[in-house]
Amino acid sequence: MEQAEGNNWKTAWEQVAEEEWKNEQYAADEDRRVCQSPGLQLQPEAIAALGGMNPENAWSQITMLVMVVIDEHREDAEKLGQQLGIGGYWIDPTDLDQLYIRATELNPIFAVNEFNYVNPEIRLDRPRLFEEISPLDALRAVIKMWTQNSHRNEAF
Repeated sequence: MEQAEGNNWKTAWEQVAEEEWKNEQYAADEDRRVCQSPGLQLQPEAIAALGGMNPENAWSQITMLVMVVIDEHREDAEKLGQQLGIGGYWIDPTDLDQLYIRATELNPIFAVNEFNYVNPEIRLDRPRLFEEISPLDALRAVIKMWTQNSHRNEAF
C-alpha cells in the first residue's frame, strides 16, 4: 500500500481506479463531466439489449444485485473478486465496496453501454431483472466490465 495525501492509506485497487479515472477520456478525474454528460447516447447494441427498458432502471437493478452479493454473500463475492483479480489487484476486502461505489456513480447510459459491450449475452430487457440474474452473476459481469473492456476510447 502507498501513502496518499493527508496520511490516508489507499489499496492498490483504489490507486489503479484513481489512475484509470484520471486517464480515461470519458471519465475525467473528480467531476467525470464527460461520462456524466446528458449528451451520452446508447450504443445500438445496448439499445437492443435493453429492448425498451429504461437504462436507469436496468443499471439500478444491476447495482442492486452487486450490493446484495457484497452484503449478504460477502465470502462468495470475495472469492469471485480474487478469482477474477479486479484489475489485476486484490489486496483488501474493501475493494468490493470501491467497485460498488464506482458502479453507482456512473451515468446509467455510459454504464449500460460498457456493461453490454463486455456482457452481450446478458439481456437487460426484463422489468424484474433482479429476479432473473443471480447476484453473483451480476457481480461477475460488473467486474468484467472493468477488467475486460478495451474499447472505451473508441466507444463514443
